[in-house]
Amino acid sequence: MPMSGVVPANSELPVEIQFSPKFELQYNYNLTCNVKRKARPLILNVKGEGYRIHHSVYADEPRVEVHSDQPFNFDFGDFYINEKKSKKVLLINDGEFNFDFVWRRQVNKYIKITPETGTVKQGDQKEIQIDYMPISEHALKNFKLNLMIVSGPKYEFTLNGRARKPGIKLNAQTFDFGQCFVTAQPAPIRKMLEITNNDAQAISLESDFEKTTYLDFQVVPGQVLMPGAKLEIPILFTPREIRRYSETIRLDFDGLYQIEVQVNGMGTALNLGLKDPEQ
Repeated sequence: MPMSGVVPANSELPVEIQFSPKFELQYNYNLTCNVKRKARPLILNVKGEGYRIHHSVYADEPRVEVHSDQPFNFDFGDFYINEKKSKKVLLINDGEFNFDFVWRRQVNKYIKITPETGTVKQGDQKEIQIDYMPISEHALKNFKLNLMIVSGPKYEFTLNGRARKPGIKLNAQTFDFGQCFVTAQPAPIRKMLEITNNDAQAISLESDFEKTTYLDFQVVPGQVLMPGAKLEIPILFTPREIRRYSETIRLDFDGLYQIEVQVNGMGTALNLGLKDPEQ
C-alpha cells in the first residue's frame, strides 16, 4: 500500500506489503510494479511461510483439556481464611515454532498467577499456577480470567470459591479478674474459657502461651475439637505483687486462624484491722 501513486523528483515513497497466509505453506511471489516511461517493470520477490500455533491447553488434576469455545470453571470450594488453594494450567507446544502467552484479568489482591506472561518453546511445555489465598472472608463468583495465545486463540476461565472463618465460638474474649488480694500464700483464682466448635469439621487448637508465676492457661497441646464439641480450659490468676496485670493469650485454630483472649487483673494489699480496737 498504496497500490499506485506519484513519486516526486528527488524523493521516495514507502510502500507497505502485508502478508496474511491462510494455509500452512511456503509462499513465493513476484510483485510487478509498472513505472511510466520506464521500459521494464520493477520486480519485487516476496517470500513467507504460513504456520499455525499447534498447542494444547490442560487444566486441573487429573488433567482436562480446555477448549477455546467453552469456558473452564475452577472451583476452589469452601475453606478457611489464610489457607492457600491452587489450580494448575498446562500449555503444551506441539508445533515447530515458539509462541507467547499472556493472562488478562481484573484486579484481585487474593488471586496470583505464576507466570502471567511467558514463552513456550518448540516441543516444550509450561505449567502455570493460579493461587487463591484470602486473608479475610471472601467469595469468588464466576471471576473471569483470559489466557491469550499471541497470534492464536483465547481461553476463558471462571473461578469460584469461598474463604470463611472457622465456626468457633468463645464464651468471652476478655477475662477481668478485678481486684485480688496479694497474700503470703496466695491461692489461684479460676475463670473458665469455653470454646465450642460449630463447624462441620474437626478443628485443632494450639497456643504459644507460656505459664508465668501469676497466670496459667491449662490447654493440652494438640487439642482437637470435633464438630459440636465444647472445650473448657481453666485460666488461673495468682497475683503476687500489688500492681496491674495484663496478658494476651493467642489461640491458633488449624494453624490458619487466630483469636486473642485478653486477661486483666489487679493485685491489691490485704489490710486487716479490728473494727473496735478496745474490744
